[in-house]
Amino acid sequence: MPKDHNPKPLVVLRAPVPADIEMHLALPHSREIHIMYGGDPEIPPTANLARSEGWFEWLRDHPFARIIEVEGRAVGEVRLHSHDEADCTARLAVGLFAEEDLGRGYGHQAIVQTLCHGFDTMALEMIDLRVLEFNERAIRCYTACGFETVARLPRSLKIGEIWHDDLLMEITRQRFLSVRADLD
Repeated sequence: MPKDHNPKPLVVLRAPVPADIEMHLALPHSREIHIMYGGDPEIPPTANLARSEGWFEWLRDHPFARIIEVEGRAVGEVRLHSHDEADCTARLAVGLFAEEDLGRGYGHQAIVQTLCHGFDTMALEMIDLRVLEFNERAIRCYTACGFETVARLPRSLKIGEIWHDDLLMEITRQRFLSVRADLD
């Protein structure tokens, strides 16, 4: 059977630029995304210039933090942080900005590109991440990218009055090399 002739739009990872401040300021509030980031649904974030400027500075100051861009439009962010040079490890964090961009493969493509950077350019041996146990969409994406659940971290975050567990997921260089061809 021939491959799909309608390829997904190409995801580009780029450094944050000052114009991203206005983009961030204009983002519509998404209750679902806010909760998946661990936010309290009863306390939605307030859009204001100072908050967006702080977000930009925080992202810009990370050694590997990128804006996920599709067809010239910023759709999310991805970071490798907590880099331990001695152990050759780092932690992945990724998030999309708008519900309309969920489920389109943008996160998957961004994660694969970030894994390539982490294992090829940074010579990492392992990349891990934490995800809230109820974030099933993200867990499916991480699993499809080769991550495996290695631990459950009980009562990691209290949202409202309810405690939630985090899952600790990881991918090693060896596992990435074994699944890499299937990720594209």
